[in-house]
Amino acid sequence: MSHCKQATRLVIKCGTGALYPGVWGIGGLHLTTRFGHIARQVVAAETQGTLSALISSGAARAGQENFKGSLLTFPLGRREEWAGIGTRYLLKGWGDAFGEHGKEISYILASRASRMDDEEKEMIRSAIWDYERCGVVPILNENDMTLDAGYGRSENDALACEIARLIRADAILFLTGVGGVYEKDPVCNLDVRQYAEIDPRTALTDPWLRRGMAKKLSEAVRCFAMGMRVAIAGSEGDVIHRFAMGEPVGTMIGNSVRFY
Repeated sequence: MSHCKQATRLVIKCGTGALYPGVWGIGGLHLTTRFGHIARQVVAAETQGTLSALISSGAARAGQENFKGSLLTFPLGRREEWAGIGTRYLLKGWGDAFGEHGKEISYILASRASRMDDEEKEMIRSAIWDYERCGVVPILNENDMTLDAGYGRSENDALACEIARLIRADAILFLTGVGGVYEKDPVCNLDVRQYAEIDPRTALTDPWLRRGMAKKLSEAVRCFAMGMRVAIAGSEGDVIHRFAMGEPVGTMIGNSVRFY
């Protein structure tokens, strides 16, 4: 896939693995964060004409990493409960990261119900456009506490697709902890190939992909069908800025199947 025109309005879905990658070092696994790394690229792209809205997962992980209480006296079993604690830490991460560049953030909490209500959808769209005009970075998230077990972990992918449609984005980037789409499980297969480009039919019918990235690929294909430029990539390097400028990154959704 060749270089395309620069995105004017970009939606970035930040998965938990993209925000909190694990690094093995002395003493075992340590978690780092990539808030600052992502914010720097978003700001750089904005100075060149690309406005971005972020859909951010990671609240549950933030809660687990920052909670100082005793699990023996305050047992938390549900992901949604951890997210309730972690939301303030997640927002602090984003606020501090963009604050380094003199940027303010806004937080919009959405739900499946609000995305089905026409009046609420219009309010969300207007708010995002108003924030963008004021130079404020909109950050959206699902209301974790009200999700049912049948949706859960991948609902932010659906939110990203819906927001991209609402604000008429011309590009959407799904950031993950694995860096893209692979023909097999990259954890168990060291010589597995990564797709440079994957077509909708393969994305939606391949048996392995239906077990692995089924929800994310389904939403990515939906965005592609609406005419957006779509990629699934890791958060390393300058993937956001490169994608915003029209370069292919990670695994692109397209009309052919190619491997790196």
